[in-house]
Amino acid sequence: MTSIMREIPSKSHITLKEDKMDKEVEDKITHLEKRIDDIKSFITLIVSAGTTIIGILMIVFTWSATSEKSDLRSHKESLTKEIKEELGKRNKKADIELVTKDGKKLDGQVVIANVKTYRYSETINDKRVDKTGILIELPFVIKNSGEGYSGRMTIKYYVKSPIKLTYSSTDEGGFDYEEYIAARDTALPNFPGGLTYEYPFIIYPKDFSKPLIGKHNILIKIYYGQGKQTSAHIVANIEKWPELSKKIQE
Repeated sequence: MTSIMREIPSKSHITLKEDKMDKEVEDKITHLEKRIDDIKSFITLIVSAGTTIIGILMIVFTWSATSEKSDLRSHKESLTKEIKEELGKRNKKADIELVTKDGKKLDGQVVIANVKTYRYSETINDKRVDKTGILIELPFVIKNSGEGYSGRMTIKYYVKSPIKLTYSSTDEGGFDYEEYIAARDTALPNFPGGLTYEYPFIIYPKDFSKPLIGKHNILIKIYYGQGKQTSAHIVANIEKWPELSKKIQE
């Protein structure tokens, strides 16, 4: 019977192995602790940088918000002031005057008329027919001598024969015809106080088969504000009349 003998490690040999294992474990622990320290340092650096960035962003945001608030406050104050000024103007009264180009009161003045031809179309028997008409231009100046706004303005004017208009006079016995220009058609702005404006006042006579050379009495009225009106009697002096062929006049 064969006997197998195993070599039993000596006590010193076992101690050496244990020491080696302990050293390897310590080295790994040391390495792991160093990595943990590195990670901690990195995290601390990131947090510190993030805190700095957040701080900077907060400063920028705070400055921007403060600046924007200041701008909004300034804009609000300016807007409030403008609104108060506008409301103040609207509470004040307008005073519309009719004057000549050189600043004289229009009432009683002789105004040189500028007579022109113009082209227009009419429907006759379902056909569009081009025609030539006559217009009498009598420009004058509208002035707001008050401090308030005028509001929308409506014009009404009156003439005597031989000038003929569409409608007969309804409220001025000394005149034969009248014409009404609605506020939407006058093209006049809402006059603030102190504004002057040259208005191209035009009369369109319905009958111009004969020249209307001579002086003609005309009454002009302007209605504005809350039932206010201004007026002027003028003399329109027509010195020249354009030549129209018989065919055009028909």
